[in-house]
Amino acid sequence: MFLKTSIVRRFNAVILSVISLGLISFALLISYNNYNQIIEELNNKTVGTIGLARIAFEDPLYNYDDAVMESIITAILLDSDIIALRITDQKDEPFKQQRRAFAEGMEFENIKTLPNTMYKAADIVKGEERLGRVEIVSSTQKAYELIRQTSILIGIFALALLVTMGITVALVATRVMKVPIVRLEESAAELAKGNLEQEIDTRRLDELGRLARSFANMRDSIRKKMADLRVLNNTGEKLAGMHNQTEALQIALSVMQTQFKVEWGSIYLLNEEKRLIINAYYPQRDDVRTTTPRSFDLGQGVAGQTASTKEIVFIPDTEQDENYLPDENESPQALLCIPMMDDQSVFGVMNFSGVVGEVAFTEEDSEFALTIARMTVVTIKNIQMLNVIEEQNRTLEQKVEERTMELRQKTNDINNMLQNMHQGIFTIVEGNKVHPEYSMFVESILEDKNIAERDVIDMLFSNSALGADALNGIKEALIAMIGEDAMTFEFNGHHLVKEYQKIMVDSRVKILEVDWDPIIDPDTDTIEKLMVTLRDVTDLRGLQAEAEHQKQELEIIGQILSVSQSKFQEFLKNANQYISENETLIRGTDEKNQDTLATLFRNMHTIKGNARTYGFKYLTDAVHETEQTYDWLRKNDSAEWDAKRLLNELEETQLHINRYENVYRNKLGGGGDKDGIFVDKALLQKIQTALAEADSSSGETLGRTVESIGSIVGAFGTEELSDVVGGILKALPSLAEELDKKTPVVDIQDNGIRFLPDSGQVLKDVFMHVFRNSMDHGLETTAERLAAGKPAEGKITVQVSEQDGNIHFKFFDDGRGLNLDRIKAKALEKGVLAADSNPTAEDIANLIFNSGLSTAENVTKVSGRGVGMDAVKEFLRSQGGEIQISALGDGANDGTGYMPFALDIQLPGDVAIVLH
Repeated sequence: MFLKTSIVRRFNAVILSVISLGLISFALLISYNNYNQIIEELNNKTVGTIGLARIAFEDPLYNYDDAVMESIITAILLDSDIIALRITDQKDEPFKQQRRAFAEGMEFENIKTLPNTMYKAADIVKGEERLGRVEIVSSTQKAYELIRQTSILIGIFALALLVTMGITVALVATRVMKVPIVRLEESAAELAKGNLEQEIDTRRLDELGRLARSFANMRDSIRKKMADLRVLNNTGEKLAGMHNQTEALQIALSVMQTQFKVEWGSIYLLNEEKRLIINAYYPQRDDVRTTTPRSFDLGQGVAGQTASTKEIVFIPDTEQDENYLPDENESPQALLCIPMMDDQSVFGVMNFSGVVGEVAFTEEDSEFALTIARMTVVTIKNIQMLNVIEEQNRTLEQKVEERTMELRQKTNDINNMLQNMHQGIFTIVEGNKVHPEYSMFVESILEDKNIAERDVIDMLFSNSALGADALNGIKEALIAMIGEDAMTFEFNGHHLVKEYQKIMVDSRVKILEVDWDPIIDPDTDTIEKLMVTLRDVTDLRGLQAEAEHQKQELEIIGQILSVSQSKFQEFLKNANQYISENETLIRGTDEKNQDTLATLFRNMHTIKGNARTYGFKYLTDAVHETEQTYDWLRKNDSAEWDAKRLLNELEETQLHINRYENVYRNKLGGGGDKDGIFVDKALLQKIQTALAEADSSSGETLGRTVESIGSIVGAFGTEELSDVVGGILKALPSLAEELDKKTPVVDIQDNGIRFLPDSGQVLKDVFMHVFRNSMDHGLETTAERLAAGKPAEGKITVQVSEQDGNIHFKFFDDGRGLNLDRIKAKALEKGVLAADSNPTAEDIANLIFNSGLSTAENVTKVSGRGVGMDAVKEFLRSQGGEIQISALGDGANDGTGYMPFALDIQLPGDVAIVLH
């Protein structure tokens, strides 16, 4: 802080620091040089001494002359730099040694390692014989002592020099820097006090002189600003009291004339057509054309350019500016144009002219000019506003009377509307109270005349079907909204009911529809009250329900008409049988049993499959819900057996079946007994062909013809397999669409085998499952088939044959086949397959007939519950039939984990007739 508060002290500190660093560097350099020189001399002296000692000890050591050796040692130790000497014999054993007093008691080897010492040694040789060795240890202590003394002398010199330099620098800095700075500081203080007459010395040419000139310029600028401010204040006071627009404009022009030494000024204001029209000029001139005032378009001339750019334009000489449009015989002049701004919009332009070279305008004058222009704009707008207010005051009474009449008329219109509209409208104010103004139809809807000031919850929802939680939610939502921010309606609006049922006094039930709309104060953005629109939609909902019922009934009629009468009757018969069987099982079961559940599920699953096959949509959905309950009971060990619930669901399913049966009987007149036998046209054609080919002249041929016709006649009342499963085939397109696949091509090769009517339902039940299984699991998606190089549409083939008195069906598709890896993993998981077993591919494939073993990844209405193929097997066994899987081609060995396969289905021969 001591250095920061004085530039002289900081200057001194910098100078002295630099000198100190220089002296320290000088002292270190000298000391280092002296030290190296002294060490070098000591080294040379020690080397010389050891050389002389080696020669001097040669004869005494050879002759074992101790006296001479002692005298030589004493002479060598006279040198104060040598602190120890030792002579060893030929075996390097110590022979003679001597040391200084401070080293008495120390081993020679330790003396050699003392700090600040120098060790030298040389062999003593006589002739060719080595007599021993001389060792000398020198001390460098004197060198260090000499350097210390030299450093002290240099330090004393440096200190004296620093003191002298510090005093000198301080005196010079004070003279050269401090005094001028103090003077500038005093001048600044005077300027701060408002003394603008303060003289500032600007004669210096250095940095302080430039700083002084800056202070002087600042003083002059402040003088000018103060003068401009006085002019602006006086002008503002004059303009504030003006009520005449022309006089106000002339005052502004006169101020600008005085300030900038212009001769003449004018003001152009922007009119509604976006043209600049002259409105005032100063002083009065005879050459001004007042009858046809001069005007400019935006961008035209200097005035138009100023209005377009919104920037001041100063032209010292108009003769030199190509944008200026002079009058005829007009002499060159200086021109100043100032935009008059109303916020960001152009209001007009001030235009001034004067003698070239005399108009005084600089960049520093821009702020003054723009301020005058803004003050003028504000004054003109105030005058115009005052004129408007005066005009309004003159017509206020008339307008108030007209407005009162309008309000009275609107009030009457609103009251009439509220009294006559057939819709309940009212508003809710703070405290959840109903405002006294409401439409009379509210009383009619609620059948209550006690409406005004009543609690809206009690008025609307008393005797309603809404629960306590819902009512409390409505109440809290209304409290949270009224008087609060408009956003609260968005946050709490979901609590307000849109429709509810209200029980009237005579126990009638009305269905009321409610709309809630916030009425928001635009100034505070808060909800003042809520407007409620109430409608009685009881009759409308009844009509909607009846219309929906009629719509569904028409759809059911269409669904029934899409199948033959015999097939529909057969469907009803089987569905009712399955329902009856399930009812018997439920009533006869006291606790949950997996076998019973499996049968229940299979029966319901079959009804659903048949209903889906014939497109009985409403029945399919209803049966699916009951089926879901059985599936849940099977898969959840904690689920308890509830016979009453199951019977209720079964009864609901029976009602849906009855609905289809009632439409069939009552709307379509179905259900009567039919006589006769249905004869297929194809069989008649076969008879005709056989008769045409018969040869009456050949008894053998005629016998074969009679036998053939007899066989055909025996087939009357039978159906081809394509007819039996016709409903299933019709359902394939919708099923394919549901699975996002193309409808497959179905190829049925019946080989002249026709089926008796009694076998129809079994075949339908079987093929309903296998066709659906093929669609869901066998055939790939369109994208997968195209990627594998297959046609987009899959193909399903059914081959019928008669072998060993039985009817065989070979059912297969061109899909990728069964996922054997997944089937095996599922079987291991459920314990169906032992971990140490080694089954074949066909063994694994046939595991799909185990109940609950499904490979579907997702449970849908189509598949995935682990039921289907086991149901097929049960159906077939109940008819004396069987089913198994066989591999197709080499698919089981292609390494993909999938095996193309065929279903081999067998039924007793009495289900069909084979035409030969």
